[in-house]
Amino acid sequence: MSHAPVISVRGEAVLEAPPEIARLSVHVRVQEGDRGTALDKLTAGNRRRLDLLASYGDAVERAETGDLSITPLVKYRRRDGDIRAYQGTIRTNVTVADFTVLGEPVVRLADMERTTVEGPHWALRHDSPVHTRAAEQAARAAVVARFHTTAPDLA
Repeated sequence: MSHAPVISVRGEAVLEAPPEIARLSVHVRVQEGDRGTALDKLTAGNRRRLDLLASYGDAVERAETGDLSITPLVKYRRRDGDIRAYQGTIRTNVTVADFTVLGEPVVRLADMERTTVEGPHWALRHDSPVHTRAAEQAARAAVVARFHTTAPDLA
């Protein structure tokens, strides 16, 4: 174990860069009297949306089905077994890499019945060189700030 002194500094950097990807969140919602029917409709609705996204080829980099929920809605909150319907939601997270076609799938998805589209949310890829540049600039700013605040006055 080393007993060398440790110096901790904080720095900040702001870079402007064009986005590399756009993220969407697509929600399909259903309400049915039967749990199985609700699940079937969710599955079918999600499949139609995934097929639509697949038709854009490489422009849609990723489409991942995520959260699924089925919730019973009760008639009266007094007794168990008084279920009037089942409400279900399924979410798909979408990453679009080609912005030239982004508008079309967003509009087509939003036009589908019982569908909500959130986004686009602009982002950089996790391995983007912009992240590295920002970290390097922040580290330089931290060292410069630390040096200027702690350097002895030589005059």
